[in-house]
Amino acid sequence: MGESVVILGAHGQLGRQLQKVYPDAWTPTRDEFSIHEAEKVKTLAGFDLTINCTAMHDLKECDQNPIMAVMTNAISVFSLGVAAQKLIHISTNYVFDGNDNTIYDESASTNPINVYGFTKRLGENMLLVLGKQHLIVRTAGLYGEGGPSGKGMNFVDAVRDGKYTKVKNDEWINPTSCLDLARAIKRNQDKVGILHLVNQPVMTWHEFATMIRDDVEAVPSSLFDDGIKRPKYGGIRSRYDTGMMTVQEALEEYLG
Repeated sequence: MGESVVILGAHGQLGRQLQKVYPDAWTPTRDEFSIHEAEKVKTLAGFDLTINCTAMHDLKECDQNPIMAVMTNAISVFSLGVAAQKLIHISTNYVFDGNDNTIYDESASTNPINVYGFTKRLGENMLLVLGKQHLIVRTAGLYGEGGPSGKGMNFVDAVRDGKYTKVKNDEWINPTSCLDLARAIKRNQDKVGILHLVNQPVMTWHEFATMIRDDVEAVPSSLFDDGIKRPKYGGIRSRYDTGMMTVQEALEEYLG
């Protein structure tokens, strides 16, 4: 009998790809399973592996409703960690401030600069304090089929289809394929602690956009200023051999 797996947030951008690599997993909808309902959360003890893709990740929404952001990105993560036998929790490069021209590995000090990053780091800390065999996966710059929940289109699709004609040239990131990330999560699921899983190398959003089409204009991030701080140098890497693709390889696979 194989291991029993549940994917929370299975119908989001990453969750849809995780369903491909864990085809036998239970993939409840929000109506079927709420991370805020204690009785539902307790049932996770019956699964060998829980993968948590749920998050409050809209930066503006987090700023406007920080209490709900803390509840979703931190307190609920602690509850999942208490209940689950093994939890893989998806986190973010936004736990770093991105102020220095550096690429952060798993040992780097965190210093989030917005509400979203603060609540995600709080969730990490609450999980780590449990001392269990859980894994925190930090990633960045995700794109996958269907795009993020509620958007219906990811960055790659938007550039390819001419929806984005002006792209930032002063924010650095790891553009990362959700499919390649999902495969890497399964490949590294027995690890414990913190693991960075991203495609390499680090590049600006504009550099990535020009890999998709060559008529995208480079503009400063100030052109899109919405009052929310974002890490300028948001690139991360792993100290371990994670087996992930290069940005070029992953993009070619996605575009087919």
